[in-house]
Amino acid sequence: MLAVTANWLLSDGSLLPARAAPATGWLKAVRRAALRAGCGRDGRYRPVESICLVFAGDTFELLVSDVWTGRDRPWHGGARGRAARAAALAAALRAARPVVRLLWRWLRSGLPVPAADGHGRPRFDREQTVPLSVFMLAGDRDGWLAEAPAVAERLGIATGAAWTDGAVTIRHGHDLDPFCQGASATSDRPPSLAESIAVDLLVPFAGAMRDDPVAWTAVRPALAGLAAASPVELPAGLVALARAGGTGSKVGRRVTAAWRLSVEAWWAAARREVPACEVEFDVVDTLAGWFASGVAGGESPPPAIAVLDGRRTPVRAPGTPLLGHGPAAPLIAGAGASDGPQLVIGERSNGPGWQEPLGSPRAGSGIVAVGRADPGPAVVDAA
Repeated sequence: MLAVTANWLLSDGSLLPARAAPATGWLKAVRRAALRAGCGRDGRYRPVESICLVFAGDTFELLVSDVWTGRDRPWHGGARGRAARAAALAAALRAARPVVRLLWRWLRSGLPVPAADGHGRPRFDREQTVPLSVFMLAGDRDGWLAEAPAVAERLGIATGAAWTDGAVTIRHGHDLDPFCQGASATSDRPPSLAESIAVDLLVPFAGAMRDDPVAWTAVRPALAGLAAASPVELPAGLVALARAGGTGSKVGRRVTAAWRLSVEAWWAAARREVPACEVEFDVVDTLAGWFASGVAGGESPPPAIAVLDGRRTPVRAPGTPLLGHGPAAPLIAGAGASDGPQLVIGERSNGPGWQEPLGSPRAGSGIVAVGRADPGPAVVDAA
């Protein structure tokens, strides 16, 4: 059985709420899916023989973190850059300890599923274990997973940029998003536009909110959705965030003021380290102006930004299965931009696979799809 999921965005809890508790529930949903996958077309239950679980990118949120409140940046090179990236990953792993423990237990002992009785029904009073292999692919928010081979080896997890069995290829797909252009390389490079916004805009803004106890209590639960949103969705997200304490409230005014100061600081930082984005206009000036004015609400994105956002929809040959977040989502029915992490089951010998949500919908996340609609190779993107 092949199970693919993406965009869990497990943070270190320093600026965004930690997501270890719901993620533990998502892993249990994988176990339930293994039980369901054992049910064949003939109605009989046969435990699956093995499970390959692929985390197809953005398993961790490593950009919106306290690690980046100083001068270090994830795109910097040298020993100091590597140390900062390692610190960000270590902090996220500590916060995700309940998830890591459960996953490691399954890797060591197998995933427990009900045994089958003589009539082809699951026996919930008797379990057997199924071998589990786990692969974690790099996304745009956790692109340096491969820099920590010792951690992956200790956990028994393979890391890389893509997974394939020759018939299906799985990758995160952020290279199709102009906002994430250039994020595949680990260091000594310009930031992608999404990285620049996350580290030099959202990190200072979240830090300013944390320094305001009254505003922090009101807005912190919604910061994860803001961090996961596309740059095009940020002004609308800020409007909703400012209303968290009530329309026209003191909290709302503090949120708006802190945001505008953070936008000014981001504009200056993006002038020093210009994001990689191949467009025909000054994307930093255009975005900064819209970020500052859009918090008033009701404004559409500037035409140039709308065109850039439209380029996030990748072009694929008819019949090629593709699933991603944002504008790419309508290519597969049932996947919307507001979907939370998804689980896709494929490669079953006893019936077709399926797709199901994990947890509550959350803006800005994406999913993957598995399977082939034509005789040729399938490519799976999760962005």
